[in-house]
Amino acid sequence: AFPQGDFKSKVSDIGFGGNFELGYAPPDMPIAAGLQLGYVVYGSKTYTTQFSEFVPVSVDVDVTNSIGLLHLFVRMMPPKGDVRPYVEGLLGGSLFTTSSTVKNRNTSEEIAGDNKNSDVAFSYGGSAGLLIRVWSDKTNENQPVDIFLDARVRYFYGGNAEYYTNAAVSQQSNGKVVFDKNNLTSSKTDFVTGQLGVTFKF
Repeated sequence: AFPQGDFKSKVSDIGFGGNFELGYAPPDMPIAAGLQLGYVVYGSKTYTTQFSEFVPVSVDVDVTNSIGLLHLFVRMMPPKGDVRPYVEGLLGGSLFTTSSTVKNRNTSEEIAGDNKNSDVAFSYGGSAGLLIRVWSDKTNENQPVDIFLDARVRYFYGGNAEYYTNAAVSQQSNGKVVFDKNNLTSSKTDFVTGQLGVTFKF
């Protein structure tokens, strides 16, 4: 994920994540519709500190800035062919979250966790992609089953949201990790994603 516009001026990190979609395409029709779920981490950092003032044990504190995505989509695409270009429209929302997790330094076992901030932004967007069929067969009921490589570029136009950046989180000289709420950032939240995956059609 690549921040754009105002979002890019606040967040310089490239995000990484995953995406799952479930859709329905009427037989022999050049249209499909469905639901998109996604998750992107656009900033993370690990701090080493003492577990508490009274427990002199070092632990790791992982701070993660992430975006949860939930959208409805409509896709236009040829219903047949080994190579199928497509375009999509999306409408939904994005959940911006900053969380902290305390972990055992030796085993990476989670000891405690906390949600430091959450905000939801309305978002919509569009995609351009390409399906390339790599496998095809039929079930015992003679229904076709296809597997495609799926590559796409997607642009999300996001509304205003409040979120933390790495600059708003710091570690004091005593080791305490501090979240400065006075430095919460607010901006529009446009970003571009490049995606590569696998699509099953049955």
